[in-house]
Amino acid sequence: GDGRGAAMIAIDIRAGFLIYLCLALGAAAALGARHWWQTWGEPWNISEENVCRCSGCLCTFLVRRRARSAVCPRCGQTYPNYRKQA
Repeated sequence: GDGRGAAMIAIDIRAGFLIYLCLALGAAAALGARHWWQTWGEPWNISEENVCRCSGCLCTFLVRRRARSAVCPRCGQTYPNYRKQA
């Protein structure tokens, strides 16, 4: 070789561990924030009106309370007015 290989960066073992720890804590915090963001504000209220059964593939799935339509997660069939009219 001509000595122009990939440059290695020398890092003290303590500094490397600190960088690793910061990255791991940052990733855990990001995942926790993402989970909080997805579940905050719209908790599931499971009741019979939130359950939809696909007539095509017979998959049973939950639908959000304020949703105006439902889409089967298995086959993609849409139900524009899935709620029973009283």
